[in-house]
Formats: sequence, structure tokens, C-alpha cells
Amino acid sequence: MLYKNKTRLSKRISHIFETVFLLLLAAIVNLFPFSALHSVAGFLVRFFRPLFKKAEKRIKENLAFAYPDLKGADLERFVKNNLQHNIRVFLEVMQTRKFRKKSFTEAHIIYDQSSIDLVREREGAIIGIEGHFGNWELAIPFYVHQGMHPYFAAKRLANPYADWILHRRRTGYGGQIIYIEESQELVRQLKKGNFL
Repeated sequence: MLYKNKTRLSKRISHIFETVFLLLLAAIVNLFPFSALHSVAGFLVRFFRPLFKKAEKRIKENLAFAYPDLKGADLERFVKNNLQHNIRVFLEVMQTRKFRKKSFTEAHIIYDQSSIDLVREREGAIIGIEGHFGNWELAIPFYVHQGMHPYFAAKRLANPYADWILHRRRTGYGGQIIYIEESQELVRQLKKGNFL
């Protein structure tokens, strides 16, 4: 029993240090303009790529399944670009406080007003589907700024302190979160005719 408690305590301490590190990193990242984060991510990949070996391995495994013929320089370029994209999205999520401004979301999202009007005029439930290759986080405050109130599915982070911070930021710009383990709530909101 004592061992389990020590493990739990060490995990909690680890989570606290990890959260403090993320808050410091967020403070630094917020010094950069949003438009510069792609270049920052490129710099991080170029100079710290050995630190991303685990992510690189996962990307290669997924590519081997999806594109078995992708090899050599093409594979290398795809992996590098994917790493850069993932790091950029991570850095962008660190700037979620900026998402609260309508002028910010409209400056960084290309959209068609007729599509927004179509969603507004539609009666009944609406399901919006986003690809994971892009900043999925930015769409929620964008829709809120357009006068809509979307619910969105999310997965809790393993670190409860970091999860609490992200939860506060997401709800701060108008997101209504339904966590994956509460998936029945998604069905209930659809039956009520809400926007997911």
C-alpha cells in the first residue's frame, strides 16, 4: 500500500512540474505573433528533432499503413512537415487567450459567409466535422463569434492540472465541451437540435 501512495505522490509532483513548465512555455510562446508560429515550429524541428523520435516513429507507422509506397526523400519530407505541423498546432493552442477576440479569429480563418449563413438558417441538429490536420481549436471561438453556440468533443489530458487550465481556456472563449467518456451527451445534444 505504501508503494502505491509513493507512486501516486510522485505522479502528482510530476504533473505539477509539467504544468509549471507548460505555463512558462505558454508565456514565452505568447511573445510571438500568431502568424510567426509556423516558423517557430520549423526552427524547433530543425534544431531539436532528436527529441521528437517517439512522435516521428508514430508518424512513420501511420504513414506505412496509409501510404505503403511512400519511401526515401518523400517519406522524410512528409515526416518533417507533419512534425512541424503538430508542433505549430501545439504552440497555437498555447495562445488560446487570443481566440477570445472576434477580430483575431476572423483574421486567421478563411471562410465563406454563405456557408455561415447556411448553418445559421438551418433548422435541426448540425454536425461540423474537422480534420485533425489544421488548428481544430480555432474553429470553436470562430463559431461563437459568429453567434453560434457549438458543443465539441474533446479528450481529457492525462495531467489533471494541465487539463483544468485547458478546460478553463476553452470555456473562456465560449466552447461547450463534451468529453469523450460522456459521449451519450453528444447524442442528447443532437436530439435537442444543437450544433456539434
